[in-house]
Amino acid sequence: MVGIWPGNTRCVVSLTFDVDGVSGFINRVPDARKMPTLMSMGEYGPSIALPRILERTNVEQN
Repeated sequence: MVGIWPGNTRCVVSLTFDVDGVSGFINRVPDARKMPTLMSMGEYGPSIALPRILERTNVEQN
């Protein structure tokens, strides 16, 4: 296989993550600010999940 990838690269993978946090909830339902459970669910991605993903994939946070 001849291409743009160096050496004998056989597979290239790109992982992407969309972390909206609470902004999606607030934009759709303005009263979401008054719902602690909903707000805590929205905080999980940016506060807990993203650092775990970065740690496991050896990616530096910039």
